[in-house]
Amino acid sequence: MNFTIIGNPIKHSKSKIIYNYLTKKYNINIKYLKINLFLIKIKTIIFILLKFNIINITIPFKTLVNKFCNFNSKNSYFINSINTIITKRYKLIGFNTDIKGFYKNIFLPKKIFLIGLGGVGISIIYSLFILGFRKINIFNKTFSRLYKIPLFIKNKLIFNFFLFKKCSIINATSSSLFGKTPVCFKIKKPLLYYDVCYVKNKLLKNISKYINGINMLYNQALSVFLIFKKNYENLFNK
Repeated sequence: MNFTIIGNPIKHSKSKIIYNYLTKKYNINIKYLKINLFLIKIKTIIFILLKFNIINITIPFKTLVNKFCNFNSKNSYFINSINTIITKRYKLIGFNTDIKGFYKNIFLPKKIFLIGLGGVGISIIYSLFILGFRKINIFNKTFSRLYKIPLFIKNKLIFNFFLFKKCSIINATSSSLFGKTPVCFKIKKPLLYYDVCYVKNKLLKNISKYINGINMLYNQALSVFLIFKKNYENLFNK
């Protein structure tokens, strides 16, 4: 079985470790390849994807690969964000497991400040909506990204664009991958700082309540593996 992950940057990804562990439990041999997509012409992506059984999608392509899929799961269709593609009978099926990966992972206080409205950020908004949040404070460099939030969620939420003094911060940007903090980060002591990235950021070492995205990664990968198991039952019934 052939697995891959596409994105840029890609060296930091730990998905290979998780999938090797899960498939080894069932004696399934896989090859897992990391592909830096910026090094490949976008027109050739469809031919690349069809060579793999499972394709993990990371930044910055989660909202771009939708047009290459023949079918989408309900969640990925609603929010136009895909983190996994499964190939079956030469068809590409898109899924989003970031939603489950996030809300199964953490208990959040009432006041939330979300930074970033890329594919992960919109998935987190959907997760917060499922968890019962109806008021979310957000920041993004370009507010045109608000139009990417599904209307059925947007119409039921209240969005503010200022930072509370006492709130929890969710960083849904890739800033930590580059050793930076988000441009609007001003609170020195947030109630909680949750970073979807799982690399260590030295600039955040003084924050007492800091959680990185490693559990989110594992939970969403586990959801992907269950989808894989459902679509390739013959491998598990040996």
